[in-house]
Amino acid sequence: MDSLVFIKDLLTIIGGVLGAMAFVWKVRDTSSSYIYIDLEVGNSVNDYCLIKATVENKGFSKKRIDNALLLLGPEDEPPIDTYSNLIGKKFIYTNQIADSPVKKPIYGGRPGRAVIPLPFFYEENVRIADEKASYTVPVKLDSFERGVPYAVRLFVVGENRLHRSTQDVLLIEKSHENPS
Repeated sequence: MDSLVFIKDLLTIIGGVLGAMAFVWKVRDTSSSYIYIDLEVGNSVNDYCLIKATVENKGFSKKRIDNALLLLGPEDEPPIDTYSNLIGKKFIYTNQIADSPVKKPIYGGRPGRAVIPLPFFYEENVRIADEKASYTVPVKLDSFERGVPYAVRLFVVGENRLHRSTQDVLLIEKSHENPS
């Protein structure tokens, strides 16, 4: 009988220790997790396309965002080449894109390329708390070709963190003109 009590007590202690470990792990994971990002490319209307960028912090601790930007370029072109072409300087790593702030939108280089800063995330929202912040950007499409797929990338970098990025596709429909 004493051995059954001992086993029961031992299992209770092990269960308690495992429960405490799981609790500590969950608290650590929640407080140290980074942000979640999302990107939605809307339809093109009147030479503009609406692109919605979202940053969400599901953790307990506030997260600082140091830079956020959209990079648009041909789908088959690496983002490093797109960014290098726009800035006029050779970049090697995507970390360099995320770490180099752009003050105002740049369209051009070669047609169909743009980099658009998103100061809403790092100037208007000093820290992202346990919230979901979204910003919709109207992108002028006059330098983008119809019927050509373009990659739209969202880059976000925060304090003492690696950058995060996500991608969607912009495809401007060819006009359906009726021949007369």
